Amino acid sequence: MAVHGLGGHALHTWQGPNGMNWIIDDDFLPTALPNARIFTFGYNANLFGDVVSSRVADHADGLLAGLLPYRQDCEVNTDCLCLFQI
Repeated sequence: MAVHGLGGHALHTWQGPNGMNWIIDDDFLPTALPNARIFTFGYNANLFGDVVSSRVADHADGLLAGLLPYRQDCEVNTDCLCLFQI
C-alpha cells in the first residue's frame, strides 16, 4: 500500500525523473513481488487552491474502508499481510 503525503499524488509521487513508476511498472515492484497485491491510495492532498477541510482521520477512514473488501478474503494467521509505504 503506497500512501502519498501532502501535496502528493497517488501515482505521480512514485515516479522517477525518467517517468518510470516503481509501484506499477512491470520492471520494478510487480516483478520483485509477483504474488503481491499492490495498491496506491489517493486523496485530496492539495496545500493550496482546492484545499479540502478533511482531517487526517477522515482520510484514514477512507483508506481502511477501501481496503476492507480486499482483506475480507484473508484468514487470520495467513500470509495475507499489509505493507505500507508512506
